[in-house]
Amino acid sequence: MHWQLNRIMFPVYNLGAGRRLAIWVQGCSIRCPGCINPELWNQESGKSVDVATFSVGISKLSAYFNGITITGGEPFDQYEALISFCSFLKMKSDTDIFVYTGYELDKLKQKFPDQLFAQCINRIMDGSYMITKKENKNARGSSNQKLIQFEPMFSTISTGLGMEAKYINKDVPVTNNKWCIDVDDDHQVFMSGIPKANDLSNLRNQLMESGINLKI
Repeated sequence: MHWQLNRIMFPVYNLGAGRRLAIWVQGCSIRCPGCINPELWNQESGKSVDVATFSVGISKLSAYFNGITITGGEPFDQYEALISFCSFLKMKSDTDIFVYTGYELDKLKQKFPDQLFAQCINRIMDGSYMITKKENKNARGSSNQKLIQFEPMFSTISTGLGMEAKYINKDVPVTNNKWCIDVDDDHQVFMSGIPKANDLSNLRNQLMESGINLKI
């Protein structure tokens, strides 16, 4: 099984609490207007990695980070790879896993009735990005998006231990609430974190004053 990814960044402090490893998946079928990562829509781009090999490699590094944040792109468009990776990490460590998705929770339950995502993911930020509801809080793109945490619960003797989805009406805890720009080994410029209103236009204006034309 292969997983189409765009990039991996470590350490990241603005997409969840603590010292995190962040994974950007390649490909998105939702394609929200105003998306800050339209280059991640095409699933044919990026790099294909073997899920088993990748999972083993990341698990060996788990002592160096507090959690993993998976964003994109749309992680749930590659459901089997996502669940395989997260399940393996959970078997090998107590790594906190946080996933961004443009699907709302009810839609995820319809698309994936096995609900395995609730077993191996700690929390999700659900809902498509709405440019008209831009949120000036770093870890939430727009105010319609909800932070949902999956917690164990005991239901009945026959069903045993299950998972309950709890809507958390608060901001995602982040260690650093500022977004940042990075350059990879191929001299590609990319960002981590979620810019506030006017951040990108202000950056573009500042760069233009320095003779650099930034295309967003």
